[in-house]
Amino acid sequence: MTRNEGERASLLAARDVERADASRKETEMDEHAKSASVSARAGILAVMALIAIGVTCVFAAGGRGTDDRVALSPRGAYVATDERLGEANPWNSVHYDVSCETADYRQVHDKTKMSDDDRALLRRVTYVSGFWRLRSGHRDPQKYIDGLKETPCEAAGFALNVVFVEDSEKMCTYMLKLYREGAKDQGNYTYGAGKATCVVLDPNSWGINPTKCNGEFSHIWYNKVNIVHEVAKKIEAGEISEDFKATHYFWMDGDIAHGIVGKIGRFPRLEPVLRVLKDEGREDKMMVRCYASDTLDSWSYAATGSQAALGLPASKPNYCPWMRHEVIANIFGGSLSALDSFVKAWPEYINKHVPTEANGGDPRSGDEVCDCPSEEFLMTSMANDQSYMRYYSKNTCARNLREPL
Repeated sequence: MTRNEGERASLLAARDVERADASRKETEMDEHAKSASVSARAGILAVMALIAIGVTCVFAAGGRGTDDRVALSPRGAYVATDERLGEANPWNSVHYDVSCETADYRQVHDKTKMSDDDRALLRRVTYVSGFWRLRSGHRDPQKYIDGLKETPCEAAGFALNVVFVEDSEKMCTYMLKLYREGAKDQGNYTYGAGKATCVVLDPNSWGINPTKCNGEFSHIWYNKVNIVHEVAKKIEAGEISEDFKATHYFWMDGDIAHGIVGKIGRFPRLEPVLRVLKDEGREDKMMVRCYASDTLDSWSYAATGSQAALGLPASKPNYCPWMRHEVIANIFGGSLSALDSFVKAWPEYINKHVPTEANGGDPRSGDEVCDCPSEEFLMTSMANDQSYMRYYSKNTCARNLREPL
């Protein structure tokens, strides 16, 4: 489950077409993926885990075995029952549309101005985008899939290099098909080599496990950092194609392109990523973006004004008043060395303040304990903790507190 910013606060307070036709289309698309270059072109909602990679699905950078049980379109088709989820699971009736008809942000972006140097800087980023379908969720599964599909569509339209992280080979097949569709209609500017791959991660081995959270989504929040770090390590070690090696690796929520709040011209957030790279990249620390620092012009790429595009959340959470909320955690990242450093301090900080399996449900931090804060609360508060400030850049927006400590 990935979340849009407008629903963060509420989260915290409470899928056969005929087989012959489907098989033929599957084979055609998979064979094309093995031979063609793309440059020619996170219910089970999002569960982040620090775990071993079980399956690698590659698009435009190599081939992938065909899962003949998959029936992911043509348009109007339904995916065959996924036995892994169980017959009663609501995900079994979700419509997985393979089309990128509604992807249009790149045409908007073509009208904007950005220097060649800035575009070159953005081409040095690889994005890690995760989505897992959870059994329980706060939103109808169809709404998640409808939002999810635009991320690979738009990523391909911008030729971003993306490693998708999913819960099954079926979902990997789906995401790579969408990426291929999006690559058919690119904008004037590209921000990568147009490479996409997908890995399946076992959701049964989560790195950080809170004990007092009611929903599965909390495990997602806490393990995003671990996932992007794990994928970056696999890339650097050659376990994932070297085509994805990058100067910086950024986590990107699976449904970041279009969610329940509707289109607001916010994908793939090139301007905010560019800004943080230019402002903080030299320090080699964790880089984040914040609500109050992202304005309408940054989200739509056009000079449309300075009014904040998002409704700002309260800076001080009512139920954990010692914490602060400034960071938007749907996109963050750093170099591999920065991630190496941060991933050691991140669970330490969480275990210090949140009941987890690691601390036996007792953080023993006096008044500075919160049963189930979001990862945004945690990132913001960690950046303002004297013992952990060094893991963020000196001018990180996470320390621009609207309500001082």
